[in-house]
Amino acid sequence: LKEKRLALTLLNQFMFYDLREIRQALKSLFKDLFLAPYISKYRKQYDSYSMKDYTTYIEEVLKKTRFLGVGNPSESSSLLLYFFRQKNNISKDYFTESCQFLMENPENNNIENLIYIDDLSASGSQATRNLCNIINRIREIREESKIDINISYFTLFATSDALKHLKDFKDKNGKKLFDRVDSIFELDSTYKVFSQESRYIENNIDKEFFKNL
Repeated sequence: LKEKRLALTLLNQFMFYDLREIRQALKSLFKDLFLAPYISKYRKQYDSYSMKDYTTYIEEVLKKTRFLGVGNPSESSSLLLYFFRQKNNISKDYFTESCQFLMENPENNNIENLIYIDDLSASGSQATRNLCNIINRIREIREESKIDINISYFTLFATSDALKHLKDFKDKNGKKLFDRVDSIFELDSTYKVFSQESRYIENNIDKEFFKNL
């Protein structure tokens, strides 16, 4: 009976996000994580309230930006990018793959921002493992060309531990791998079922019982 009660307690608090909510989160990612800093910069630099001027400014920013997925093209990142592009009405010209920046292409020199988009980061290790060598090489190519580039990692969900790992992670040269790391939803230790601060099981006796099942 106790096992059943605890199982029902957990199931009752199960977090589920449907496609509609994921699409909305992707809209927030574009608006709040990517666009917001540029909007702030625009307001400080230009004394204009013209929608035409603002639209032109944002379009110029996008022309110098490329959005990328994390991991293999057959994994969830490709589908995530599709929904991201669709929800925010972004041209497919602003999407690419990391390998495109490892080849000599004069058009790449005009790109100032690379934005990696992910769905979930639990520890941060998968992103750093998959991207470290690629980003190192991209930065080396840019240093040889003396052209700066900003590389960011945005995810829908991330634990506090993952965000710290991603923000602190350094490459072989001792430089931070990402210039900016952010998440729409940050999951702190209260989201861990068996943590001392767990929001799911408040009774420590129940936690120990569940662990031993």
